[in-house]
Amino acid sequence: MLNQLLNKLIKSSAGQARFVMAIVGLSVAIILILSAVQVQVNYYDLLNSKINRDSVANFLVINKALTDQNVGASSLSNQQIKELEKQNFV
Repeated sequence: MLNQLLNKLIKSSAGQARFVMAIVGLSVAIILILSAVQVQVNYYDLLNSKINRDSVANFLVINKALTDQNVGASSLSNQQIKELEKQNFV
């Protein structure tokens, strides 16, 4: 009986359009879910891989205080970069 109902829905013209739209929607949903899982795995690997075990971090974040005088020159000068290179954590 259920098989007959499904056949009637799929074989009718409105049923076929709904079926195709459902398949397309399901395909898009599966692609989004798999993409989210892949992104999560990539970030987990980036943050917790064996390569990163021996170091504290792979990134160095540098903050520079901006004032009214140096807003246009927000990049680091060569002298500041050389001072940073002398640090033992760089």
